[in-house]
Amino acid sequence: MRLSLSLWAFSVVCIFASDYPRDPYATLGVSNRATIKEIKRAYKQLAREWHPDKNTSPEAQERFVAISRAYELLSDPLRRERFDKFGAVDETPQSGPQFNGFAGFEHFFGGFGGFEDGIFGKQRISLRQYTHSILEKSHTQPFLLYAYSNYCQLCFRL
Repeated sequence: MRLSLSLWAFSVVCIFASDYPRDPYATLGVSNRATIKEIKRAYKQLAREWHPDKNTSPEAQERFVAISRAYELLSDPLRRERFDKFGAVDETPQSGPQFNGFAGFEHFFGGFGGFEDGIFGKQRISLRQYTHSILEKSHTQPFLLYAYSNYCQLCFRL
């Protein structure tokens, strides 16, 4: 009984101590109907006040980062709309490959008109990008490269 109670208490503490995204409107001190001008004005004022170079408070750095994140979220109309609709925004970058359930059928039906081109159109890199970004890091970080060709051998013979 004591173990389950302490596990429950530990999980509650972990949940409340974890860094959940806070309300960006409250962070900047504006209403959820604030215009971009009001958001920008509030950000500038709070950034001046909480900048770590000007404020010697121990929580200045953390507060400044929270203010900057809130401004980044609210200044982007698409991310702000997502936050207003769903209450949270995925902070991971969306440049990676995404799952497409119809990927196997695009070959037969021509992509259903409007779905993404697939991973190959999105992930192309040039030789310069390869030599300057991937090759430099390859001795410490593994990379998976997939090479393909998009020409038809039958057409090439003509």
